[in-house]
Amino acid sequence: MLSPDGTRLAYPTQDAGTRGLAVVDLGTGDIRDVELRAAPGALVRSLQWSPDGGSLAWSGQVVTSLTRDGASFGRSVAGVVGVDSGSSTPVTGRRAAGWDGIGACDDGSAVRYVWPTFLVSDGEEVRYRSWRQVTAAHGACSAPQSLLPEALDSFESLLGWVQDEGRRPTAVVLAPRWADDERESFDGYLLELVDEAGSREVAAVDSPWVARVSVATGLMTGDRPTVPTGPDPWPTWWQEHGTLALAAGALAAALFAALALLRLRRPLRLPRSG
Repeated sequence: MLSPDGTRLAYPTQDAGTRGLAVVDLGTGDIRDVELRAAPGALVRSLQWSPDGGSLAWSGQVVTSLTRDGASFGRSVAGVVGVDSGSSTPVTGRRAAGWDGIGACDDGSAVRYVWPTFLVSDGEEVRYRSWRQVTAAHGACSAPQSLLPEALDSFESLLGWVQDEGRRPTAVVLAPRWADDERESFDGYLLELVDEAGSREVAAVDSPWVARVSVATGLMTGDRPTVPTGPDPWPTWWQEHGTLALAAGALAAALFAALALLRLRRPLRLPRSG
């Protein structure tokens, strides 16, 4: 998952069976490995950056055993990673399973939503009645997945949140585009904005060949979720090889013209008479 400003990328890792998390600086290429808990680690199921990109909330399941054929998983766990320190602080709470899909605040706290209140953990769990109270106490926060006004179906994924000042975050969702109402003909992906009322707005249309997308949500606003990118950075075959093809075609035409001219200049031989 891209950080809100697009400078870092976080992703789950697996090394010799141990599962963890890594954060790569896209400017320098430096990779910071994060051990989520004692080996064999934890299976990461959700990631969420804080709005300032300074911390990363994760949730998943403890790896209980490893075999040659796979792994087994146990109770739900969660934590917050300080990207500069590279360490993960466990998230505590009375119901660990409720931390699945958690959000993160700029002060390093984790936040989850249990209707109708928000629970924030910064070492101890504190309950707030409104999103405004959460952000007033902990700074800007990325919302937990459970704040979505409607559940995502199995084909959709939450990519992040657009943080408009004074408003609840707007969810950025990757949803499939279907060519028919029966959902039998897949036709690519839609990047949609889902607000707190459940209304959906299409922000962009994605290629059917790109199934995994990460978005720098800090560069988006509700009024202007996308900006023109300019020329396509991926050249077509003709753009890459057009000059060579034209040169080859011109050379072939020149050779053909030369051969035709030589044929015309050959002397005409008349048949001998008997």
